[in-house]
Amino acid sequence: SILEDVAVPGDPEMIEEVASRLDSGRGEVREAAILALPKLADRGNPTIVAAVLRRLDSGFAHTRVAASRALAQIVDPNDHNAAEALAAKLAHDESTVRAAAVGAFSMALDSGTALPAIRPQLQHSRSEVRRSAVAALGSFNTCTKEVVEAVARCLLDPAGDVRSTAISLLPRLFAACGSEGRSCALAFAEQALEHADEGVQESGALVLQRFEDAGGDAPQTNPLDGDRLEPTDMQTNGVCSA
Repeated sequence: SILEDVAVPGDPEMIEEVASRLDSGRGEVREAAILALPKLADRGNPTIVAAVLRRLDSGFAHTRVAASRALAQIVDPNDHNAAEALAAKLAHDESTVRAAAVGAFSMALDSGTALPAIRPQLQHSRSEVRRSAVAALGSFNTCTKEVVEAVARCLLDPAGDVRSTAISLLPRLFAACGSEGRSCALAFAEQALEHADEGVQESGALVLQRFEDAGGDAPQTNPLDGDRLEPTDMQTNGVCSA
């Protein structure tokens, strides 16, 4: 776009001029302004990051997509404030905004920075928010033990759509994470088999079956050995905690 072509990095007047077009009534102008900002401002500039984050709430799909793309270029991957702001959007009433936030997480932030911000949303009272939080965790290209365990814990969620999202993500996470993460995640699947809810039982059985079909072996030692714990106990006592 013309705005991107004429962008001069660090020029405060140019930044102000471009920022003034973020709320233009013309979609192509708004989107060009959003995409020009990363070429003008330093990565991590809090004012610009906040301005782009606000555009994830836009009622226009192209504007939300432009904001997600810009965040990947303007956010410091270790910016905890940006992670908290994105995590708040996982609880937005509009599903399109939640989806934009899910996509922005993996493009803009390191998974280790994102996890502490996302974790509270896994306990949200609304299942659609918990589902978005699981999807955000599963969107990262790199996988840590903590991420796979957080997703696996959602096999115990009372909502079927949350469990289904976790089930769909775990095969890829199993392939990406180390044996310690897989072992603890499979322990949650085994815990699900003993749950009172039949839907939870089915979720655990499906994950174990998929793991076996992929040529994996069930863990020989269970990190949850000892007294069987309820899901709330696992969260507070730190057993296989993320």
